[in-house]
Amino acid sequence: MPKQTSRITLFNGFVLRMENWVRVTFEIEPSAHEVGLERIKASCLRHASKC
Repeated sequence: MPKQTSRITLFNGFVLRMENWVRVTFEIEPSAHEVGLERIKASCLRHASKC
């Protein structure tokens, strides 16, 4: 069986004493995390310059 490299975990707000909230946790390899953050940053900068 291949090694699992990523996972998404959901917690409802009741567990965290925050009703009507959901906590989403992404567990991925650090290199994939860095690439994703750079893509988000580039998108934000691209859209912010249009305002």
